[in-house]
Order: sequence, then C-alpha cells, then structure tokens
Amino acid sequence: MRCGGLRRTQETVRGLEVDLITIVTIVAAGCTAGVAIASLYREPPSIVRKLFVFGMFLLCADHAVAAASLYALDPQDVLRWQRLRCVILALIPGSWLAFSTVYGRANYSELLRRWKLLLAAVVTVPLIVALGWCAHLIKTPPGTRMAPPIVLLGHAGMTLQVFSLLGLALVMMNLERTLRAATGTMRWRVKFMIIGLSVIFAARVYNSTQALLFRSLDPALEGVLSGATIAGSLLVGTALFRSHLAGVDIYLSGSFIFHSFTLLVLGLYFIVVGVLAQIVSRFGGTAAFPLKALLILAAFVLLALVVLSDRTRQWARRFVSRHFRRPQYDYRKIWTAFAEQTAPLADNPAFSRNAARMVSGIVEALSVTVWLADEGRNRLAFGGSTSLQASRARELVETVPWTHGNMAQLAALADVVNIERLKDPWAETLRGYNPVQFSGQGGDRVCVPLSAGSELFGIMVLGDRVNGLPYTVEEFDLLKTLGCHIGAGLFKIRILNRLAEARQMEAFQAMSTFFVHDLKNTASTLSLTLQNLPRHFGDPRFREDALKSISASVDRINGLIRRLTLLREKLDIRPVDADLNAIVSGTLEGLAGTVAARILTEFGEVPRLRLDTEQIQKVVTNLVLNAGEAIGREGEIRLQTRADGHWAVLTVSDNGCGMRTSFVEESLFRPFKSTKKDGMGIGLFQSKMIVEAHGGRIEVESEEGAGSTFRLLLPVKMGGPIEADAADR
Repeated sequence: MRCGGLRRTQETVRGLEVDLITIVTIVAAGCTAGVAIASLYREPPSIVRKLFVFGMFLLCADHAVAAASLYALDPQDVLRWQRLRCVILALIPGSWLAFSTVYGRANYSELLRRWKLLLAAVVTVPLIVALGWCAHLIKTPPGTRMAPPIVLLGHAGMTLQVFSLLGLALVMMNLERTLRAATGTMRWRVKFMIIGLSVIFAARVYNSTQALLFRSLDPALEGVLSGATIAGSLLVGTALFRSHLAGVDIYLSGSFIFHSFTLLVLGLYFIVVGVLAQIVSRFGGTAAFPLKALLILAAFVLLALVVLSDRTRQWARRFVSRHFRRPQYDYRKIWTAFAEQTAPLADNPAFSRNAARMVSGIVEALSVTVWLADEGRNRLAFGGSTSLQASRARELVETVPWTHGNMAQLAALADVVNIERLKDPWAETLRGYNPVQFSGQGGDRVCVPLSAGSELFGIMVLGDRVNGLPYTVEEFDLLKTLGCHIGAGLFKIRILNRLAEARQMEAFQAMSTFFVHDLKNTASTLSLTLQNLPRHFGDPRFREDALKSISASVDRINGLIRRLTLLREKLDIRPVDADLNAIVSGTLEGLAGTVAARILTEFGEVPRLRLDTEQIQKVVTNLVLNAGEAIGREGEIRLQTRADGHWAVLTVSDNGCGMRTSFVEESLFRPFKSTKKDGMGIGLFQSKMIVEAHGGRIEVESEEGAGSTFRLLLPVKMGGPIEADAADR
C-alpha cells in the first residue's frame, strides 16, 4: 500500500510539473504571437517587418505544437505532434537568418545578393530532411506510458538538429555583427532587439545541444526553452517601442565570420559541455547534467552581455585611468585605427559615416552627426551620423530655419564649444538639427569645428553621452584634434573631387577642340573656294574642282557629326590595307586651291601599310595647312615618301618662318599652345595622337627664319595598339 501511495504521489507531482511546463509553453506562444501582432500594427510595411512577423509566428507555432505534445498522453499522438514540430523547426533558422541579414542594415540588398546561396541552403536543406525522411525523424520505445514520454531521435532527427544548431549559430553571429557595427543611438535602438533574440536562440542552442548529446527530446527542457522565449519576447517588445524595425541604417563590410565573439562563445560552450558529458557518462550524475549545462550557457550569455555593454566598457576605462595613473585614452591606438578606417575613403558620405562611428566609440557619445559645409548655398548638408537617418536629416534641414549669418559664425569657431545653453541663432539651429534621444540623461551637446587651415569644411555635433558624463579638458583637446584630422580628410576629398572634375573638363575641352579644329580647316577650304568662285566660275575645270572640294568638305562635316556620338570613347583607329602615296595624293587633291604656296611631291616606293585612311588624311591636312600658313604665297612645300627599313617615312618640309628651339622642345605638341595669332594649338597634338595610335612617331626639325621639317614614321609591319584594337573588334 505504501508503494502504491508513493507511486501515486510521484505521478501527481510529475503531473503538476507537466501542467506547469505546459502553461509556461502556452504563455511563450502567446508572447511571441503578441509581439508579432504588435509589430503588424506599429511597424510600417517593409521586408524587415515581413520577415520578423513570419519568424515570430514560427516561434509561436513551435511552442503551440510543443504544448499540444505535452498535453497528449498517447505516445502516437506525441509522435504526430513532434513530427509536425520538426517541420516547423526546419523553417526557423532560415527565416531568422534572412531577418538578421536585413535588420538594421542600409546595404541589405548587397548582402542578400552576396549570401543568397547560403540563405537558400539554410532554408531548403533542413526542410528537405524534415519532409523527405519524416518517418525517421523521431521514435518512441514500444510500451512507453510516461506522461509525457521522452521522444528518441532517429537519424533524420539528429541530422535536423545539427542543421538547426548550425543555422542558429549563423543567426546569432549575424546579429552580433549588426550590434558591433552599430554605434551611438543606432546601437541603443538595436541592442534590446538583438539581446532578446539572442536569449531566445541561445536557449534553442542549449536545447539542440542536449538533444544531440542524449539523442532524445526531454519534455522537461521545454520549461527552459519557453522561459527564455518569454524573457526574450519582453526584450524584443521593448526594442519595438524604442524604435521602428526599419529605423536604423548600419553599413557592414567584410566577412562576419572572422573575429566573431558569438563563434568564440558557442565554441567554448560546446567544448565545455562535451567534456562534462564525457565525465557524466563515466562517473554518473546524469540527472543534474542538463541543469549544469544550462548554467554554463547562462554564464556565457551574461559574459557576452557584459562585454557588449557601453556602461561596462566606460566604467572599466575610467577605473583603469583613475587607479593606475595612465592617460584616459590610448592615443597611439586611436590615431592608428582612425587612419586605417578613413584614409582609403574618397567620398564624403562614407568618410563622414566612418568618422562619426569612430568618434562615437572613442568618447561614448551615442549621437554623433557630421554636417558638411555646402559651398554653393552657404548651408550645412548631412554627411553621416550614428543617430540620424539621411531622410530624417533632410526633414530637419527643411523644417529648422537657417540664416545666412550662421555659416560665418560657425567659420569663426576655433575650439570645441558646448551648445546646450548658448542663445546664439547658430547654436539654436544646431540643436534643432541634432535632436537628443535621452533628454536630460545624455549630458550636453557639443560642437566640434572640422577645419583645415582657415577654411571650415563642416562641423560635428556630439550628444547622448553614456551616463551623461561631462567632457573633461583632456577630452575637449582630443575632440579638437579629431576635428582637425577629419577636416584635413574632408579637404583631401574636396581636392580629389576638384581634380577629377578638372580632368573631366580638360578631356572634354581637348576633345571638343579637336572637332573645332577640324571644322576650322573645313571652313577654310570652303571659304577659299567661295572667294575664287566669282572669278573662275566660267571655267569648267574650276567648277568641277569646286564641286569636289565642297563634296569632300560635306563628307568631313558628316564624319565629324558621326564622331560626336563617340566622345566618351578613346581615339578609334580602324586600319585597312592602304597605299600611303595614294592617301597623300588624295589629300592634296582635296586641298586644291586651298593653299596658295607651291606644293611639290616626290613619291618613293613604299609598301602597303595598315592605316586608318581618314585619320592619316587629317594628319597630312594639318601639316600642309600649317606649312601654308607659315610661308604665305611665295613659299614652297615639299612632300616626300620613302621606305627606311621597317618604317615608311612621310616628310613635309617648308621654307617658311620656322620655330624657336625652345617652343619645339616644350610646347609644340601640347594642346592650346600655338605660334599663330588665331591658332588653337590642337592640330599637331591631334596629329601626334593619331600617329602614335598607329604605332609610329613624329620627328621635327625647325630653325627660326629657315623653315621646318616634319617626318612621320609609320611601321611597315603593324603591331601594338592597332593589332590589339583589331583583336578587340
């Protein structure tokens, strides 16, 4: 009778425990459902909200099915509920990995493209295991009548637990990466969300670890899992009331696997639990092992929370500074890190974001915003921030009034100033531009001028300091030095931008001048033809030559129009088999009547070359017209072709005024340099580019008062640029 009474008492106690666990599990399901519904009503539509709501409803379904399994007495009912739970378990890691990839990240589209294969694997592989080998997921020993029974895992169930464990590890690593990249109020907004989800997933890691160690699912552990879910849901709900899911912009770079604290914690946890499991299996004490493993996991979670706490890090830094008589900041480390993070950046937004993030981490100011001096409108433009999104910053700029005298007063700042109680208009404007998150708790806002020399490139406003501590004199000096460093970086970026613009303008001017020069030559030909037309119109041969000249001029103009569409491309050479002598003769025929001086030709035997006929004609036209302008009507121009080894040589010489030696050496082939009164100095520059594009070169001999000689050397066997261009085409 005593044994029967004791057995009934044990069954009653166990039944009460099961009922309590079932109630806690139902409460956990209700908490997750409540958080999901609250997000639906509070959050604006976005991909972040969709993934969050889907993930929370999956957790709700998991706890609801677990409660049904606990309530069931028939082992077959337990099997059915647990198999359904395995399908839900297969969906949880993939959905939350997708959420952790997009949550809080301004560049989530790029990250989704980068990790799409990993996301697809985490989503599909566990689902295939759960659906494809459903019969091998779990099993219950025959004749079991425990309430509720311990469910043994099959091979598919063990595999599913492994994938779940790996997926949850990736989720926690991703969340940690987001928290580590966040600074200032961005970190304050995401911290409770990430900690709450980490508590939920840490409990699931613990549950999966126990399942893998003992090859079974112990219903007694549902209380641990549900309790962690309730606590995590409360933290997540707090985060939702602090900020919107999509109200954070964090930029990530690099791989999130390396330097991961989550990976370190999970690795140590698995090692410690594995060692304990071996000791337990060898010496006994199995009953207390799950509790010990849970305590170890809780210790690691608390360690992670302490390490990631802003207040703890601030307290440790000040404790060391106060009691060990060392400087408050490690300046060598600060400048090294600052240079490494900002030196490679060449655009204002990225530089400003990195500068704000680093200053926030150095002085523990959660709200750090960089405003750039707008040269054109004499206003401030948003650069980067740890608290403001770009859209919010634009709203503030549009709504807060700005006076033209504000910039002059800001430019006069020489030191870091506290703007909290200043009555000046510029200080009121800056307070409006930089609202605080913790009114009355984050200390005073300070303004740091970002200057280089005597020029102001922007300002940096700091607020919401951890614990609201006032800045010391040492920190003001540090901020002033950081402001000078950031100002120098902004000055460098401005110079680089101006240099790039100057290069673009120079390229545009050079290219446009090419066309203007070609049009000028064509206009000169048409002008001379029109001048001679009244005197020689009755001569049939003149009319024939005039028509040819006009037709050639029209063709050249049409060619220029076609080339205008290719301004963005480099000089395009289209080589064909050509006769250099024929090119020169054809060019001179087109110039008939254009040059008043006598033109003599002496054509030697030259092998056929690979030339762009149109471009070489331009070179000959430039040289002949330049020679004609240098000698006038009484001079003589001589053109000669010959072969010289591997080169075909075209010589154009005149007996005109010649050029100074210094001009030939320093300015002859440079654009916009010319000895002619109305010359633009572009013809020879263009000719040199054309000849060099053919793999040749131009040589010049000139003597002032005695004339000039230009020699074009073109390779007989083409190589280099032309063959490369032909291969590309």
